Amino acid sequence: GTIFFFTDTATTEIYTTTLMSLHPASGPVGTQVTVTGSGFYAHETAIVSWNGQAVLARVMTSRSGTFTTKITIPKSHAGAGTVSARGSRSFAGASAKFTVTG
Repeated sequence: GTIFFFTDTATTEIYTTTLMSLHPASGPVGTQVTVTGSGFYAHETAIVSWNGQAVLARVMTSRSGTFTTKITIPKSHAGAGTVSARGSRSFAGASAKFTVTG
């Protein structure tokens, strides 16, 4: 499980929503998927993983904190899986569902 710590601070921070999309969002094992993310820090490594375990890609974000990369859906059971991305410096995270078909 993930543990989150929250603290009260007297500073103001601007939060950017971290977003991610998959195209296509379903298909059989071995499907090539384009993953697009935004809201990360500029020039950080985004680590893209499958179901929180298998690392599928490490990609450098742009100056505006976006990335696009291609992944291959690994061997897994049919049904919903999760592709997630986590920033190496910002720890910003986003995820999207991918449905593995028969």
